[in-house]
Amino acid sequence: RDPRCQVVPNGLDVTAFQAAIDREAVRRQLGLPPACTCYLHVGRMIEDKNHLRVVSIFAQAWRRNPSARLVLVGKGGGPGEDAVRQAVEALGIAGAVTFGGERDDVPRLLQAADLLLFPSRREGLPGVVLEACAAGLPVLASDLPGTSEIAAHFPAVRCLSLDAPDDCWSRAAEQLLSAYGSDVPGRGPAALEAFAASPFSL
Repeated sequence: RDPRCQVVPNGLDVTAFQAAIDREAVRRQLGLPPACTCYLHVGRMIEDKNHLRVVSIFAQAWRRNPSARLVLVGKGGGPGEDAVRQAVEALGIAGAVTFGGERDDVPRLLQAADLLLFPSRREGLPGVVLEACAAGLPVLASDLPGTSEIAAHFPAVRCLSLDAPDDCWSRAAEQLLSAYGSDVPGRGPAALEAFAASPFSL
C-alpha cells in the first residue's frame, strides 16, 4: 500500500498464441491418439518440478479414463529422468506417457493439450502457467503464491495443496476438463482477449 512501491508482473508476449494450429496434427507428431485426453506437464526434470507426483496423479486419472495420455516436456537426462521412467514403469502407465524432451514449440503443445498438470514444489511466477492461460488451457497447479496470484485472474486455473491425495488431484482435473474443455470453438481468441485484460500481458 506504500505509494512509493509498484509491483510489475513478469509480462508475457502472446504473439506465439495468435496463429491457429492444427490440434490433430500436433497430436499425431507426438504419437498420440487423436481422441485422447491429453495431460501436459512442462518443466525441467528437477526435484522442484515434482515429476514423480505428476506421474502418480496421472496414474489415478488414467485408471478412470484409459484414453488419457500424459506428455512430459522439458530437459531431462541423468538420475532425475531415470527415476521418473522407473516410476512410470512401476505404475503400469508406460504406454500412456510420452517423454517429449526439450522443445521450442511449447505454445503449440499448450494449444493442442487438454490440461496442464503442474504440482510444483517451488515456483516464482511460473511462465508456463501464464502461457497456458494465453492458450486457454485449464491448469491444475499446487497452491504456491505465484500460481495463486495467477488463479485470482483466470477461473480455469485451480490450485490444490500438495498435501491433498492423488485421487483428489485427479478428480479436480476431471472437473476442470468438464468445465473448460479445450476443444471449444473460439477458445483461442477468447483466451487472448482475457489475457490482454489481465495484469500479465506484456
